[in-house]
Amino acid sequence: MELPATRDDAAHAIKLLRETKSEKMHLESRLSKLMEKCALEASHSRQKQSDLQEQLAALKQRSRNLQKRCNRMPDIKAKAIKRAKDYANKETELTNYFIKECTVLKQESWHAHWLLLLFKGICWQSD
Repeated sequence: MELPATRDDAAHAIKLLRETKSEKMHLESRLSKLMEKCALEASHSRQKQSDLQEQLAALKQRSRNLQKRCNRMPDIKAKAIKRAKDYANKETELTNYFIKECTVLKQESWHAHWLLLLFKGICWQSD
């Protein structure tokens, strides 16, 4: 009489073994998919990190270049101011010379006109 109980136990054990194998295959498949997904995400993450490092290096280089420009700015401003002063002094000298010559050449207006044209030409050439 133990035979039917043993058969039932054996059938139940086989059923549990099949369910276990099925669940194991399902879990292995799921694990495999998750590992593929993780590998893909890791690859994307490494690529993104590489891109960000390149951008960071480019931005650091740009920052250094801009800092160098800022450091040179006082010299550039000083040179520009000096050129402007020199130009203003030259223009003042020419204006004073022109006024002096015009007062000397009062008798003929064409001389004054000629000096005005000469003065304008010198100023335009010095730009």
